[in-house]
Amino acid sequence: MGWFSRIVVSVLLSCWVVSVSATEVKFAYSVPYKSAAFSKKPKPEDLKAAIDLASQEVWKKFLLSVPQAELIRYDDASNKQKIEARFDEIVTLKGEPQVRIDEKNKIIQIGGRGVVNVTLVNVIVGESTRSNRINSEMVIGFLILPRIQMSATSFDGSRETSSSSTGRDMSERVLKEEIKGDSQGVSERIIEGNKTAAERVERSSGSNTRVAQESEYGLGNVVQVTGALSEAFNNAGFDAYDYADIGANCGGPSSDLVMEAILERQSGDLSGKMRKGMFDATRDKDCLAGQFFVLGTIDIDSIEVKQGFTNASAIINVQIFDLSRKIPKRIASIDSVRRDGEGSTEDKAVSNAISAATSLAGDQILAAFANRL
Repeated sequence: MGWFSRIVVSVLLSCWVVSVSATEVKFAYSVPYKSAAFSKKPKPEDLKAAIDLASQEVWKKFLLSVPQAELIRYDDASNKQKIEARFDEIVTLKGEPQVRIDEKNKIIQIGGRGVVNVTLVNVIVGESTRSNRINSEMVIGFLILPRIQMSATSFDGSRETSSSSTGRDMSERVLKEEIKGDSQGVSERIIEGNKTAAERVERSSGSNTRVAQESEYGLGNVVQVTGALSEAFNNAGFDAYDYADIGANCGGPSSDLVMEAILERQSGDLSGKMRKGMFDATRDKDCLAGQFFVLGTIDIDSIEVKQGFTNASAIINVQIFDLSRKIPKRIASIDSVRRDGEGSTEDKAVSNAISAATSLAGDQILAAFANRL
């Protein structure tokens, strides 16, 4: 029996069930250790293993606040596997855990705070969206474009400087009185001369100018992204449409023009005029009567070979718009979230990175809608 099963079973046996679901959890636990040779402190690997238990402790504390019916659903074999596969996304720590070493009793004491993404859990187990009949009445348009960075140009910073100098010469009259005496008497004379000096002051000022990197993008596997998102929306019960179909049937700008515009812009966004055309076509009451639009990019911006395998990294930027108003309102966004992929070839690594990014984007989009319902 794995750690997840033991936790669920132990909570099911408890008679104390709290009905309020918590998203932030405070945790504290202790782990015994055997000291390293010639030291009273724990071995580095034992300390790391103790800290790695923090996320599991957060989940364990969270389950204490979940109703029994929820626990039974979480413990379903299929749902349990899904939760364990996405555990790192479900549970996150707020900062580094606080660690205290009790050398006398040989105990590692760890405490801190963690956060459980309850909405994501509900999306994964299919409760908050798939069973909600309201979803089937919600019409969504979407376009998330995969872009592959073809080249990147970096510019050196420049510095503009100016300098100036001032100077002055100084002169003063000097009188020196010399008195000399001997057996014959005392004599006196005055010596007159000039003392001169020069002073030079140099000043400089300037400013640094930095130029950001410019990138050129090519089109990634649109079919892969569109297919995965369509499946996610359909499984959740939404009435969702790819913008290629919306543009072709509802009079908006063609999807080819929209994709070309997104590729050309460094930021991956669209001009206000083109975006308005897309939104107007989506919410046209005589065509689709769409209520929401999901727009964004998945950018592959890093491909490198490590130990014989190719690694690709994808960054996700997605926005969700409510089209019910004359001026669409942005209601949620996924900003600069990164996912990686690995493969024996560059194509496989890119495909895996896009797949991971699309999966995350789909779950986060569904979570955003779940929070709105």
